Amino acid sequence: MKTLPFVAVMGAIAFTTACSDSSNSTSDSGGGSVSAAVSLTGAVALPEQMSLVSAQDESTSGASFIANQNSMASRAVADTSTLASTSDYVTARQNVYVWLDAVQPISFIDSLLCFTNQSQPLAMKGEGNYISWNDASRCFEDKGGEGGDDSQGSSEQVQQFVTIVGNSSQASSSDPLIYKGWVEDYAGQSGEGGGPDVILMLGEVRKTPTDNNPFGEFTLTYGLLPTLTSTEADSTGSGEVISSEASDGGASFTLYQEDSYEDNSVQVDCTVTASVDYNESTQTGLARTGQECVEAVSGNTPQYNENAAFALAVNADYVHMGKASTYAEINAGTFDSQACLARDGFNSVVWNYSLYNKADGSAVEVNSGMQIKVDGDGDGTGSDSNGFESWGHIGYWGSWREDGQNFTNGETVQQAKFDDTVGDNFTVKVAPGRLIKNTVDALDLTDLDGVTFSTWLFESDSFLLSANSDFNKDSDENDGLEVILEANSTNNGFEVTGIRSFSGNGEQITPVSPAVAVPLNSDVVLNMWSRQLGGNVRYLSGASKIRFFTRSFVDGSETGTGELFAAGDSVTLKCFDRCLDKNIAATDVSSSAAQKDVFVGNSYSMTQDYAFSKTDLTLKITTDPVTYASTVTKSDVEDSQYWSWGLNSGPMISTTVATAESITSRANLYTAIEAGDVTEFYVWETGLEHWQQQMVLIDGSDNVVSFDKPITMKYTHATVNDRNGVATQDGKVFLLEYGGKGQLWGLPFEESNNRWGPVINLKDGTILGSSDQYIIKANDVEQRMQTVAASNCSSLPLTAPSQAVPTGITGDVFNIGTMPDISDQPPSVIDGELTE
Repeated sequence: MKTLPFVAVMGAIAFTTACSDSSNSTSDSGGGSVSAAVSLTGAVALPEQMSLVSAQDESTSGASFIANQNSMASRAVADTSTLASTSDYVTARQNVYVWLDAVQPISFIDSLLCFTNQSQPLAMKGEGNYISWNDASRCFEDKGGEGGDDSQGSSEQVQQFVTIVGNSSQASSSDPLIYKGWVEDYAGQSGEGGGPDVILMLGEVRKTPTDNNPFGEFTLTYGLLPTLTSTEADSTGSGEVISSEASDGGASFTLYQEDSYEDNSVQVDCTVTASVDYNESTQTGLARTGQECVEAVSGNTPQYNENAAFALAVNADYVHMGKASTYAEINAGTFDSQACLARDGFNSVVWNYSLYNKADGSAVEVNSGMQIKVDGDGDGTGSDSNGFESWGHIGYWGSWREDGQNFTNGETVQQAKFDDTVGDNFTVKVAPGRLIKNTVDALDLTDLDGVTFSTWLFESDSFLLSANSDFNKDSDENDGLEVILEANSTNNGFEVTGIRSFSGNGEQITPVSPAVAVPLNSDVVLNMWSRQLGGNVRYLSGASKIRFFTRSFVDGSETGTGELFAAGDSVTLKCFDRCLDKNIAATDVSSSAAQKDVFVGNSYSMTQDYAFSKTDLTLKITTDPVTYASTVTKSDVEDSQYWSWGLNSGPMISTTVATAESITSRANLYTAIEAGDVTEFYVWETGLEHWQQQMVLIDGSDNVVSFDKPITMKYTHATVNDRNGVATQDGKVFLLEYGGKGQLWGLPFEESNNRWGPVINLKDGTILGSSDQYIIKANDVEQRMQTVAASNCSSLPLTAPSQAVPTGITGDVFNIGTMPDISDQPPSVIDGELTE
C-alpha cells in the first residue's frame, strides 16, 4: 500500500462519526438554505457512499446487464424471478456507485462511511455508552488502487477488529442525533502497525439518507492523537465532512482533511478538500476536489506526488471533468486535461459478492469463528479478581484480541455471551505452525494461456533452471526476483512477463517485453502462486498439465474414516523434497544465507520422516519442533532474502500412501502426483506471525471446536455470465472460496487505465457449486464511465459549486471528554450486527 497520506491514514479517519457545533440550518446549495428539521428514519444513520455522480441502472449501459436478470440463455445464470420477495437474495441491498479520477482525493469517505455504519449509531440511540467491534479489513481494501494482490501469504482473510467506545444520544425528537466515539489503539488492533493510536469522533446527524436525499444531513469530525491524555496541540491530523440540504431539493457536502506522514525520514504534510453540489432528481451537479502535499521543512513537492485538483460539471447524460495541479489553475480556466464521459456507457466492477442457496434464495451461512473473553491482565485462567476482562475472536483463519497480546498455549478463554448467561470455558492450543492438507486437482496448460502466476526466481538457480537467465534484462544473471509469469502452452511451459517490486510508491510491476521463457531442468517442480487457482500451484517440467490444490488446515478433528488421525492420535509423514529442518536459526535465514540452509542437511532433496500428533499439532523431527529457534526475531525474518513470508516445506505424505505407491524419492512422488495416484499431501507452514500458526479451542470434553472451512467451488467462466459481456476470460477456470458475509475469494486482478479491478465481473444469479446449488449476488458495484467526444459536454461549463472548499474543521472534536471506562461490558455491536 502506498504511504501517501490519505491512504496511510485511511483506516484512522474512516472512523469519523464526526460533528460540529453547527446550528439547525443548512447552507445554501444552489437553492437557498432550508430549515434542518430532524428526520431520523430508515436503518442507518449515514449513507453508504457519497458519489460525486450518482450511479445508473446497469440496464442502461450497452456494456452491462440487467441487475436481476431472468434470462436462461445459459444454465449458469439462474431464474431468480421465482424466489420469494422476502428471501435473502431479493432483499439484499446493493451499493452501486460511480468511480471518477476526481474521486481519488476523497476516496476515503466511502471507507469512512462503511466503517462508521458498523457501529450502528442509529440503532444504539439512547442506549448509553457501548462497545462496538468494527472490522477494519472489510472497509479499508485498496479498491482499484495498486495491483491485483497475487502476493503470497494467508493473512488477507483474517478479520481486524477495532474496539470503539461510543455513545449515541438524542435530547428530543427535534434535536439531532449526537454520536461520540473513542478508539484507544487503532494502530495495534487494525494490523496497520504505524499510524495513529487514538481517534476521537464527534458526529451530528440531522437527517438520515432517503431516496430523494441519498446523502442525508450530517457533520462528521475526527481527530488523531498519540494518547488518550494528549491535547489538540499534539494532534497528528483531523478532518470533517459536512452534508447539507438545499431548498431546491439538491444536496451539498464539503470535506476537509489534514494529516502528516513520514517518507524516508522526511515529514510530509497533506491537505485534502472538496465541495460538491448534487441534485438527485435532476441529476445535475458541480464539484471541486483536490489534494496538496508538501515536505514540512523544505516546502517542496514530495517525491511521490499525487497532487491534483479537479473540476466537475454533471447533467443527466454526461460528466465534464477537468484536471489541473491546483485550484488556482482551475479558477483561471487552465487545465492539464479535460474529458467528457457518458453516463449511460460504463463498465461495472464488482468488489464483493454474497452467496445464496439457489432453491430458496436464503443466505449461505459460514460459521467461521467464535467471539471470546480473555484474561489479559491475569494468569490467563480468568481466576483473578477481574476475571475474563478483555475480548477476542478465534476462527478458521486466525485470531484477534483487543488487548493486542498473543494467545499462549494452554490459556483459558470463555465464550462471549450477550445475555445474562455465562459462556463455556475453552483451552487454547497454539502450535508454532500449520499443517495444511492439499487436495490435488489438474488443468491442461492449453486452458491456462494468459493466466497470471507469481513466484520467486533466481537467475542462476542451477537446481531449477537448465541455463542461467536474465529475466529482468539488466545484462547480468545474478538476481533474485519476484516475477510475474504466464502459461504458454505453445512453449509447453511458462514465461516471465513482469517483475514485481515495492517502493515508497507502493507495488510496481515492470513489464518484460518480449517475455522471457523459463528454462526448467528435467523432473523439477516450479512452485507458483495464483489467486485465480486458489493459492499454491505446482508444475512438473515437461508436463501437459498444471496441478493446483484445495487447501484446508488440520486442527486435530480429522478422526473419521480415511482422515489423517483415523488410525490413532499421531502419524508419520514422509518428506522427499525441501524438508524443513528443526530449530532453524537466525543465520539460516539471514540476508547472506543460502535458500537451502533451512532444509535438512542444507539440501533440497534429502528425505526426512516427521512425527505429527493431534496432541500438540506440531511437526517434529523426533521430539524437536520444525520451526524457528526461540532466539529468532521478526527483524531477522524481515531481513531474509528468501523467507520473509515465512517457512514452507515441500509435500509430505503418510507412510501408508508412500508404501502403497512405492514412493521412495522426490521423482517418485511427483510422478505419482502427475499420474493422479497421489491425490492429497500435506505442507507445513511456520513463522512468527499469528496467521502462520495454528490455533484451536479445546472444549471441556477434550474435543476440538471446529469452525467451518470456506466453501470451495471450481467455476468455469462463460461470457454469458459476465456482467460486461467481456469475452477474454471465456472458458477460464477459477477456484473460488466463500468465507461468509460477502467474502468471495479467488478472482485475480488486472490494471486498466491506471485502475485495478477483477478480471471477471459476474452477473447476479450466476450458478456456483459442485451440484449447482448456489447463486451469487453482488454487494458493491463500481461503475466506470466511458469517454466520448468533447462536443457532448459543450453545455457543461466547469463552474464552481455553491460552497467554497473548506479551510479547516468546525467541530470541537478534541473536547468530547474522557473515554468512558466500560471495559467490563460485552460489545453491543460486532461487525455491524447487534448482539442483542
